[in-house]
Order: sequence, then C-alpha cells, then structure tokens
Amino acid sequence: MFNMGSKIKVCKICKVFLIRGENWFYSNLLCRKHLSEYQNEHQRVLYSKYRLNPEYMFKKRESRERYSKTDKGRKAHNRAISKHEKKYPKRAAARSKLKYWVKTGKLTRGACKICGTDKSIEAHHTDYSKSLEVEWYCSLHHKVIENRILL
Repeated sequence: MFNMGSKIKVCKICKVFLIRGENWFYSNLLCRKHLSEYQNEHQRVLYSKYRLNPEYMFKKRESRERYSKTDKGRKAHNRAISKHEKKYPKRAAARSKLKYWVKTGKLTRGACKICGTDKSIEAHHTDYSKSLEVEWYCSLHHKVIENRILL
C-alpha cells in the first residue's frame, strides 16, 4: 500500500485513482468523464429551473442594476470597457469617431434598415476601418445581424 495523502484521491463514482492536475478536478472528486456528465446535468437543471423563470430573470436584472450603481460596479464596468478597447483598438476608434460625429450633428441616425422604426437605433459597422460608413438597425435587428440572438 502507498500513502494516498493529498495528491491522490479516488473518483466517487468509478473508483479510479485521481491525481491532482491530471484527472482530478475541483473538490467534488470526480474523474474527467463523470465531472463532464455531472456538469451537463447540473447546467440543464439550473437552466430549466432559473433561466426560464421570469421571476428569477427579473430579480437577476434588479440585482445587476443595483450593483452597477455602486462604486465597485462602476469600477468593474470601466475596467471591462478599458480591457475591451485595448483588445479591439479599431472597434474602439471607429465607435469613438462615430459617436463624436453623431453628437456634433455632422451625422444623423437613420431608421432601421429592416423594419423602418426610429426607436433605439444602433449603428452597425461592416468595416471598422471605414468608421463613418454604417448601417442603422433597431436594437433587436442589430442583435440578429450580430448573431447574438436568433428569431
């Protein structure tokens, strides 16, 4: 027999020896196979229980809004924006230039290219090097164009 100590454990399900860093993950002592099965089932249960529940979604939104109004929340948001601008400098420059032109009145927002509404209009850049050549979409259709949601 050898001393199992803290470096070697046993999977709770299949009883295979686990070595920290190789096939032992987190504190739940499951091998890679059983951990992925556990996570998939856990995600499915959480998704059905919380994500599709309108009451939960409303509470989560309220919680995010409260956090965003605190100093800690504003600092976290500013850090995220700064990190994103460093990662995508062309996007940041194009957005900044477009924002300036719209603010000074040199460029006006158009109607949504798909539905024609003039409410909650957003600019869509097809090429960030041409920062003033944009297509105007409402927020819903812009998300569809960016493949963030499917209709």
